[in-house]
Amino acid sequence: MPAAADAGAEQRRLEATVARLRLELARLRGEVDDDVPIDPVATPAEDDEPGPPAAGADAVAAAEERVRLLAEELGAERRTLDELRTRLAELEAVEAARTAELARTASRLEQVGSLETALAEEREARLMLETLRDGLERAMEEQRRLHERHVTDVQEAAEQRRTEQTLGHLRELERAREELDAARSESAALAARLEEETSARTGAETRVRLLDREVDELRNWISAAESRRRGLFRRSAMPPPPGRFPPGP
Repeated sequence: MPAAADAGAEQRRLEATVARLRLELARLRGEVDDDVPIDPVATPAEDDEPGPPAAGADAVAAAEERVRLLAEELGAERRTLDELRTRLAELEAVEAARTAELARTASRLEQVGSLETALAEEREARLMLETLRDGLERAMEEQRRLHERHVTDVQEAAEQRRTEQTLGHLRELERAREELDAARSESAALAARLEEETSARTGAETRVRLLDREVDELRNWISAAESRRRGLFRRSAMPPPPGRFPPGP
C-alpha cells in the first residue's frame, strides 16, 4: 500500500507538472491571458483520475511521456517564440528604420514644401517683376513716342519758323527790291530834274552874264552920253544905244 501511495503521489505530481506545462504552453500560444496564475498543485483533469494501484506504473510512464512531449512541444514553442521575438525585433528595427525614413521623408517633404513655397513666391515675384518690366517697357515706349513726337513737333515748328522767316526775308527782299526800284526811278527822275535844273541854271547864268554885260554897256553909254552932254561937243550926234541882247531861255 505504501508503494501504491507513492505511485499516486508521483502521478499527481506529474499531472500537476503536465497541467502547469499545458498552461504555460497555452500562455505562449496566446490561448490564455498572461495574468492567469500557474497553479503548481493544479488538479488533474477528469480523465486523469488515479486508477487502481496495478496501473500506477503505466500511468506514471504515460505521464512522463506526456511531460516529455509537452516539454518538447514547449521547447519548440519557445524556439518559435524566440524566432518570433527575433523576427519581431527585426521588424521593430525595420519599423524604426521605416519610421526614421518616414521622418526623413516628412522632413524632405517639409523641405520640398518650403521649396515649393519659395518657388511659388519666386514665381509670383518673377511675375510681378515681369509685370513691372512690361509696364516699364510700355512707359518707356510711350515716353519714347512722346519724345519722338515732341522732337518731330519741335522740328516741324523750327521748319515752319524757318519757312516763315524765309518767306519774311523774301517779302522783305521783295519790298527792298521794290523800294530799290522806286529809289532808282526816283533817283533817275531826280537826276533828270537835276540835269534840267543844271541846264536851266547854266542858261540862267549865261543870261545873267549877258544881262551884266548889257548893263555894263548901258552904264558906259549912259556915262558917255552924260559926258558928251556936259562937254563942248554937245551938238555932236550921240551914238545909238547898245542893242539889246536876245532874251534868255
